[in-house]
Amino acid sequence: MKSLLRPPLCLMAFFLVWQLQCQDTTETWVTLEGKEIAQEQASLLHKMWQDEADKWEVREYWKSGGLRMSGTYSDPVEHVRDGFFSFYNKNGTKIYEGHYKDNDVVGFWNFWFDSGDFREYGKYYLPANEAERDSIKSAQPSDDNQAPTIHWESFKDSTWVYFHKNGERSGVEHYLSGKLVEAQYWNEDGSEVAPDALVSRMPSYPGGIDQLIKYLKNNILYPKKVKKNGIQGTVYIRFVVNELGDLEDVSVLRSVHPDLDKEAMRVVQGMRQWLPALAQNRPVKVQYNLPIRFALR
Repeated sequence: MKSLLRPPLCLMAFFLVWQLQCQDTTETWVTLEGKEIAQEQASLLHKMWQDEADKWEVREYWKSGGLRMSGTYSDPVEHVRDGFFSFYNKNGTKIYEGHYKDNDVVGFWNFWFDSGDFREYGKYYLPANEAERDSIKSAQPSDDNQAPTIHWESFKDSTWVYFHKNGERSGVEHYLSGKLVEAQYWNEDGSEVAPDALVSRMPSYPGGIDQLIKYLKNNILYPKKVKKNGIQGTVYIRFVVNELGDLEDVSVLRSVHPDLDKEAMRVVQGMRQWLPALAQNRPVKVQYNLPIRFALR
């Protein structure tokens, strides 16, 4: 009679395997963009496991070992961010944190400088549908010189406060459902900025695009071996222009040939300081993608 009350061994094995699978941690090496890649070429170690609330805990670590990101996914396959996330730089300082809902940023977000001091904070608004999103975008002033900070599909809402690195406010902006309705800006010494002053711009090479093209033409050396074999194409180089105008994190975004990639990297790394981007009347880091074309004539 006792044997009838004992669970079948196959059923016990099933639940044991299911429990172990739920507790297992998946580890993959990825690029900064989240693409799986060999460990030697990776920038991050991505770890994921299921928690008790039917969500998946996720952690990303810099290759050096420090935490880069923590949060939760609602979909482990598509990596849908859902919940509270925190992000850190390589020295361990938290650089921003806030909530995601189905991969969109929502609610209040905080941002810090590498020093740990506040950079900005405010609230994000998520349009209810595509029509509302398109309506807000069409109402935004078109300005090619506008320096974006983070490219998200949500829009700023309510009051946003920005700071210089010395702790002084650089700006206060008031939004209504994604639309900027009022703004005021200050310099690092606390003095107010004139209403017609430039408070936002994209980074640029000294002298503009013409001087950048001239620099590339005068400094690119077509590798002889590649030229002899008739290899040509456009190498895309990605880099960050920091607050001082220096180039950081230079890497190949799209490759053509190792020798052409190497030459494109050399030329970019040899550039002089750029004019840094401005946002809310303070210098900001901006990522830049530069196509460098190698053409045979």
